[in-house]
Amino acid sequence: MNNISFKSKFNFVSNSEFNRFNRWRSHYVNTWMMTKQSVQIANDFYTESIRTCTAGGFINTKIRQAVGFHFIDNVRWFNVYTKDILNHIFKLINPDKCFLLGGKNLANSSFSMEQFEYIKNFTKNKVEKLTIFEEHLFPDSETNLHYSLNDDVLNINTSYWKGDEEHTLLTPEELKLCFKNIVISPDDELFFHN
Repeated sequence: MNNISFKSKFNFVSNSEFNRFNRWRSHYVNTWMMTKQSVQIANDFYTESIRTCTAGGFINTKIRQAVGFHFIDNVRWFNVYTKDILNHIFKLINPDKCFLLGGKNLANSSFSMEQFEYIKNFTKNKVEKLTIFEEHLFPDSETNLHYSLNDDVLNINTSYWKGDEEHTLLTPEELKLCFKNIVISPDDELFFHN
C-alpha cells in the first residue's frame, strides 16, 4: 500500500467490466441522499447514471482519504444543499486533487452547465490537481463511475447513442466525441479498453 504514487489511473471500461466490480463493498453516492450528514470518507465509492448532473471525487493524497459526490442539476436543491456540502467536504478532507464529470447543454436542463461551471470554479480555487470531463455531447449519454483509493483507479463507463444504436466509450477518439472539454491533470493517466 505504501507504493501508491497517486498518479491516478482513469480506466474507460465496457458495461460488462463495470458490472464486475464488487460495488456492494463500496459506498454508493446517491443524488437524493446527498446532505452534509451523508458525506462520508470512503476508500471505494461509486455512482451511476450521471447525465445532466455533476459527479466526481475529492482526494487527499497525503492522508489517503476520498469523498465521492453526485449533485443533481436542480436550482432549488443546489441553493439549499450543494454549496453547503462542498464547503463541508473541504472541511472534512482538505483535498489536493479532484476529478469532475458531467453536465449537458440541453433546453430542458438549462441549469446543468451552470452548476457544473460553479463546481469547477469552486474547485479550481481550492485544489491543486484537477481532471475534468465536461459536458456530455450526446443527448442520451450517461456515465457510471467507480473509484478505489487503494489502487487510485477511477473506472469510467460511458454509454452514448447514435440513432438507435448504443455505444460504449472505449477509445481516445470516442472520448473526444463524447465530451466537449477534457482537462487531464499531469498526475493522471488515461487507459482504454484493451
